[in-house]
Amino acid sequence: ARILLYLGGTAGSTGEVQQYFSQSKKAAFKAVELAPEAADTQSTLGQVLFSSSLDVRGAKAPFDKSIELDNRDPVVLARAATFFTMTGQDSKAQDAIKRARELDPLNLTLWRISGLNHYSAGRFQQAADAYAGIISVNPAYRGSYKGWSFALYYLNDPERALSTCLKEKDEYDNLTCRAILNFKLGDAGEAKKAMEELKAKF
Repeated sequence: ARILLYLGGTAGSTGEVQQYFSQSKKAAFKAVELAPEAADTQSTLGQVLFSSSLDVRGAKAPFDKSIELDNRDPVVLARAATFFTMTGQDSKAQDAIKRARELDPLNLTLWRISGLNHYSAGRFQQAADAYAGIISVNPAYRGSYKGWSFALYYLNDPERALSTCLKEKDEYDNLTCRAILNFKLGDAGEAKKAMEELKAKF
C-alpha cells in the first residue's frame, strides 16, 4: 500500500495518480482486514487515507488504533505524530513525538517531525532549534535548511532566514524556500525567477 502511495505521489498524470491512490487504498483496507490487530496495518491505512485524499475523519480512527495497539514502534508513532501535527492535534502529536524519540533518539526523521510540530503550533524558536539540531548531525538532510529558514523568518530575522534557505541541499526545497522568502521580503524578481525554475524542473 505504501509503495502504491509513493508511486501515486510521483506519477506524471492525473489518471496515473488516481489509479495508484485507488490501488493503495484497496491494499491498505485489505491489509487491515487480514491483520486488524497489527499496528503497522492500521497506521498504514491512516497514512494512505490522509495522504491520498486528505480524509481526516477516515484516517483518525486507524491512527488512534495503531498507537493503542503498539506504542513502542517509532515508525508507527512517527506516522501518527505527523498526522496529528498536520491536523492541529498538538498535544497528541507531542506525546507521540516524545515517546518515539525516547525509543529512537538518533532518528533524524523524528527530529524533523518535531520541528514541523513546533512550527505548525507557532513555537518558532523550538522549531528553529530542532532543525538546527538536524543540521549539526547531518547538514545534507533534506529540508532541514528550508525548515530552519522559515522558522527564522517568523523569529523576525529575515536576512538570516534567506541566507539559511540558500544553503538548502535539496534543489526542490531550495527553490521552494527561495520563491517564498523572496516574495515575503518584497523581491518579486527573485521570487519569480525561483518559481519559474521550480516549474521548469519539477
